Amino acid sequence: GVLVGSVLCAGLACLDQQLLQAREPSSREAIAPFSGCVVQAGGSAPNTATALRALGCGASVLSVLGSDLHGDELARQLAGEGVDTSLLVRRSDVSTSLAVLPVFEGGGRGCWVDLSANNLLTPDVVLGAMRAPGAAARLACVRALHVGYPHLLRGLQGTALLQLLEAAAEAVEAASGEAPIVSLDVNGATLGAAADADGVLGPALGKVDLLHANFEEACHISG
Repeated sequence: GVLVGSVLCAGLACLDQQLLQAREPSSREAIAPFSGCVVQAGGSAPNTATALRALGCGASVLSVLGSDLHGDELARQLAGEGVDTSLLVRRSDVSTSLAVLPVFEGGGRGCWVDLSANNLLTPDVVLGAMRAPGAAARLACVRALHVGYPHLLRGLQGTALLQLLEAAAEAVEAASGEAPIVSLDVNGATLGAAADADGVLGPALGKVDLLHANFEEACHISG
């Protein structure tokens, strides 16, 4: 069927700094040139939301950003794509997450990331934003809840992830009158234990309608 309504995208958000045509350094101390730099909103929640907007679907992002220039730029880019940013949480005690991505001239890329504000994502923070004054009006049109990259979010793993999915779905249903579709986007799964032995996903999987993972991650999770 066709989804009529919007998607609430919660989870990891960062500002991506892509170094184009980067040369792989010959050693850790070597000077490695690149040609051009692109700065854009990144992470599961922003990437999903902007892709949905490009397809004509309403989307909003719920994550934590710092009260800094990187956070301002990330929010500006999202708003420019038509993404609802009213549920973003801005904090002055932490910096916006930044990822530096050298895109190598021979193919492939590297990734250095400071998760910063994402480490503050917990069920209480996410649900607090969903229960803030005026949020119910935003949730009234939500028909799907998407949560991204729990393996990289230390506050949204295991039973905490279960708590979030249950309570967030209840909040959406209370505002919209319909239970939302729940999807989970996986990245970094191979950093955890095989067969989900560390329990990042296991307790919450019964609440998930759609699980997105690449082949390697799916094999690792399933053992």
